[in-house]
Amino acid sequence: KNFLEKCSTEKKDMATTHSREEINLSQERPARNYFENPVAWWKGTPIFLWNWNYGGFLGLWSGVGEMEALGELFFDNLASLLSITGLILGFFLNVLIYFAAIEFDIEYAETIKAVYTKYYYERCIPGVGFALMFGNLYYGYMAGRLAYKENRDDVTAQPYGINTTGAFITLGAINLTALFNELYKEKNLDKGFGGDWRGAGQDVAENAWEIAVTATFITGLMEVGGCFLGEFIRKVFPSPAIYSCLTGVGFSYLFFSPMLSIMAEPIMCYLPLLVVFIGFFGNVIYRIGNTGYTFPIAIFSIGLSVVLGWAGGCKHKRDSIIMYNYGDGSPGSKNIYQDFTNKWTTCTGTSEHDAKYAYREYAGEIGAFGDGIGAGLKKFGDMRAYISTAIVVGVVSFAGTMSCVESAAAAGDDYPMAETMIIDGIGTMIGAIFGSFYSTTVYIGHPIHKNLGAKRGYSIINGAIYFVLLMSGLFASLYQTIPGCASGALLVFVGLLICRQACEDNPPRYWPAIFFWSISNSM
Repeated sequence: KNFLEKCSTEKKDMATTHSREEINLSQERPARNYFENPVAWWKGTPIFLWNWNYGGFLGLWSGVGEMEALGELFFDNLASLLSITGLILGFFLNVLIYFAAIEFDIEYAETIKAVYTKYYYERCIPGVGFALMFGNLYYGYMAGRLAYKENRDDVTAQPYGINTTGAFITLGAINLTALFNELYKEKNLDKGFGGDWRGAGQDVAENAWEIAVTATFITGLMEVGGCFLGEFIRKVFPSPAIYSCLTGVGFSYLFFSPMLSIMAEPIMCYLPLLVVFIGFFGNVIYRIGNTGYTFPIAIFSIGLSVVLGWAGGCKHKRDSIIMYNYGDGSPGSKNIYQDFTNKWTTCTGTSEHDAKYAYREYAGEIGAFGDGIGAGLKKFGDMRAYISTAIVVGVVSFAGTMSCVESAAAAGDDYPMAETMIIDGIGTMIGAIFGSFYSTTVYIGHPIHKNLGAKRGYSIINGAIYFVLLMSGLFASLYQTIPGCASGALLVFVGLLICRQACEDNPPRYWPAIFFWSISNSM
């Protein structure tokens, strides 16, 4: 009997030591109005307020939970950046566009590829750094004001990053369309047939980039305009209608798509997935012996993927790849820095040759300053063919923001809807001014960071890290160093948690409608 009591006591102690308490994902929210005044909402809370009594050390660091949330948000953003970079530079640019242009002249194809890639790493990526720095800093500041207004110290800042859904739509409907339109434009072909294929290819890449940047700026304006409708929709429409949009993104883009990449390379990707599931869903803390320190789950998972990938977990015989059309990263990687004399090949993110090339070519090369500021905003007169898509992306961003704010409110932090939409739109426009064609938004997953015990430091530090990283020109090297599925495990977890919150925050009779939309969105 004494032995059993001792075992029971030890089990309880271990549960307390190695796991964390979960928050309620379905908390009461205040009554909603038909319109929200972003100034009056704060009810006299000082505007220029940092609130040093909130957020821990220097108002930035509250402990282990802050580190856990920082790791999760950093790699969540990184997962989005890696996936969309692989799509635009891989399949779109190096397969569809390259082989369409090579029918005219190989110099035409090579120039389009080289110039567009240069604009991507030296203009678009630094522009993303500006947008992320602005948004993460502002939402950290907003969390301090909310903590002051409600006299609480458990407020968690809203996460902020790339609008993943909007990015995929933009790349397919605007970037790719603009590249094809410019590739076949009579003016550019005449220039090429006149003997200047290099100049024609440069014009194609530059014009296509400017069209995408201008469309993104318009998307930002649409996001700001959504502030007039957000609160009305939240007041009139039932919660399941809002969650249906959120779970559609969570299931399709965050769970289903990354899971395919993980299953394609199980040796490299399954173990990191287990680390994420056990850590987050099992509430297990990975302690480093008896030191009192812990491994952040995200960093632990990513580290395992990198080690397994670079140890040969994604290595395949080239003959087998040709026979079965399998592996070799995306199809476009066959045109990106590949050495065809080798008998072996590996996935994107695990090639020493590719990583060294990316470092030599792009490290320290920054085009966002100087003539890069506002250089992409020259195609407002050419927006007739793209304006409808820009509006759609703006509406998607607007709906996503609304869903994320409602998700944060359900977890206990009720932020102003109108102000959040305005800041999302301004962040997107700031990115476009510096050359980015990716819209930004509050991120899905606020309840995750709140459950980890984070406050606002994780958001602000994440913005600072990304600003330095993306402005340094090192992202190209990072893209060629981290396996594509490494951060996919984190996206899978976020997607499943979103679906779980949708169930917890709505009566069971609404679940079929939510699930129906989630499945329909993936088809």
